[in-house]
Amino acid sequence: MNTKEKILITARDLIYENGYAGTSVNDILVAANVGKGQFYHYFESKHDIALKIIELNISEWEQKLFKPILMSNNNPDKIFCDMIDWFSKAQESGKPVFHGCHIGNLIVEFSAKEEHFRTLLSDLLLTFADLIAKNLMELNNNSFNTYNVAFNEAKFIIAVIQGNTLLLKATQDINVFKDNLNLLKNKYLK
Repeated sequence: MNTKEKILITARDLIYENGYAGTSVNDILVAANVGKGQFYHYFESKHDIALKIIELNISEWEQKLFKPILMSNNNPDKIFCDMIDWFSKAQESGKPVFHGCHIGNLIVEFSAKEEHFRTLLSDLLLTFADLIAKNLMELNNNSFNTYNVAFNEAKFIIAVIQGNTLLLKATQDINVFKDNLNLLKNKYLK
């Protein structure tokens, strides 16, 4: 990992755990073990690194969730299960304290304050909803006869996943999180 990546990943982890407002440039420098000159060589400001973190998280969703799972040629039931499992594994691979969803946390912190950030994150969620909707229309046990109905249902699914992630942050109980994801699977894969 080069210095720029080290700073970016360190900043992402700190902002994930402490929030943007709760993370200073100095916190990033200390945790990444780099000097101020190295930071400012790669990033203009804390705002700039936040934008790069959003872009990195979006890219990871595209590379790890959208392309290999939601855009795969697997059967629709498997796609839906794999999508739900992806969120479960993302939380299970975390540290002992559950901090939530990288994307969800960024939405909460930036959407009302930073229009450009909000647009990037909103576009990601709309793409996510579109991919889920296309899958819902193919599920054997569901009758979403129009794209608009499926798209609205997809937004509901995203709301459930993100709400469940907030519940995980509040309870710090992975079993509650998993149980709710299983309920979601059961609702669509009867």
